[in-house]
Amino acid sequence: MVKPNRAAQVHKNESGQALTEYLLILSVIVVAYVGMVRVIENSGLQRQLLAPITTSFAAAYQYGHTKGKGYDDGGPENHPRATASRGRGGTGGANNFRIFFNPRVGQ
Repeated sequence: MVKPNRAAQVHKNESGQALTEYLLILSVIVVAYVGMVRVIENSGLQRQLLAPITTSFAAAYQYGHTKGKGYDDGGPENHPRATASRGRGGTGGANNFRIFFNPRVGQ
């Protein structure tokens, strides 16, 4: 005769223990996440982290220079395609530059 394994038996007072533990762990994770989001919002860390993306990276992508400005940003400065005439304001294109791609002859 085979005796049943006592370790495999679930007692009535232990039913639902795993679910309770998972809910407690989930609540701790949610509280930690909400706390981190509040700290990030209150400290202005999000604005500091996004500053390079919205200013220098955007200018480098749009104008080819990290400090580049267009006519809408206060006048052309460090702009690759702006002319040297005084347009709608700014420095008049004093530090603008032109990009030329010259094809190689004989290739």
